[in-house]
Amino acid sequence: MGPARREAVTAWQEHPFCCDYVLRERLAIEREFAALCATSEGLCGLPSFVRRLKRLRPWVGPKIIWHNAALDANASPPQRQAA
Repeated sequence: MGPARREAVTAWQEHPFCCDYVLRERLAIEREFAALCATSEGLCGLPSFVRRLKRLRPWVGPKIIWHNAALDANASPPQRQAA
């Protein structure tokens, strides 16, 4: 068994509720990453200077913020219920 697999087994044993939550939310997480990659301001086609993790975080963080701000701006206002 490789080190990554060993780490996953340990996580399941020590934090079963957290791992179960992540597994249940996996489809939602993948859907969000797909949306981030599919938009014009998205993550696909990273420039060559963003290939290291140290540079990736400052590059991706604002894009995620931008994506969520665009979703909030496009969301319809909540409907008021008649009294």
